[in-house]
Amino acid sequence: MTIHENLRTITDDGVALHVEAQEAEPGAPTIVFVTGVNTTLRFWRRQRRELTGRARMVFYDHRGHGGSSETRPAAATIVQLARDLHVVLTTAAPDEQVILVGHSMGGMVITALAEQLGEKFHDLVRSVVLINSVPNGLAQHWMRLSEVSARRTVALIRKVLPAARRTSRALTPLFRRAGLAKFLPEVPTEVTEAFMAAASFADHRPGLERFHDRNTLVIAGERDNWVPLAATTAMARTIRGATLLVIPEGGHLTPVRNPELVSAHLTSYLDGVIADRT
Repeated sequence: MTIHENLRTITDDGVALHVEAQEAEPGAPTIVFVTGVNTTLRFWRRQRRELTGRARMVFYDHRGHGGSSETRPAAATIVQLARDLHVVLTTAAPDEQVILVGHSMGGMVITALAEQLGEKFHDLVRSVVLINSVPNGLAQHWMRLSEVSARRTVALIRKVLPAARRTSRALTPLFRRAGLAKFLPEVPTEVTEAFMAAASFADHRPGLERFHDRNTLVIAGERDNWVPLAATTAMARTIRGATLLVIPEGGHLTPVRNPELVSAHLTSYLDGVIADRT
């Protein structure tokens, strides 16, 4: 096993991303892990350990996070993160279709990339795993509002608060209650606020159609307070051929709080991908 550390990938606007690639035997599939709101690649440490040797694994820090360069809050958007992911894919895995695994906002980033690339998405991506994630307006789910009410609330907030702060004042207590605070020391406050806003108000549902009949796996927490099971289930039903797996009593941080189950599901999924390739 070889771990390449401190790899640097430059985005389209000049931000240097920290990327790590953990190698495996030749011919092994490549998995690219995409983190959620304000976490670093350390978030996947248990899955990294459990899947060692079974796949080539690529991990990276979002702009403004961990080992990556700082970013302007104005560039902390889901659309920009999707463009960043595209750069990671074309530099860290240029010659094969990868498996994308995204948690929370990371799943939204994957869906945004699918929306941006259209049919070309399939040139880069073999299949997708979405964990505790939905593609649209997380504020709608956190605030327990109907979509119409959420859109009205979003419009009002955008008028009265600066972009970088429009979400944090309302959602920071929920953020801390969900147990994410311990992952925040490496993320500046203004970037934290901007990414919370981005994840709360984005809508990339059109990208879901690129996941049809692609062995999409959706993993949900039974008691996820950020992305309710009903929302994840509804999303999974819109993706033709998707498989939904529910972690019993699981919350929003299933890769961290339920690492054995999540890793077992990923291992089984990977076995199926390998079997399809042979």
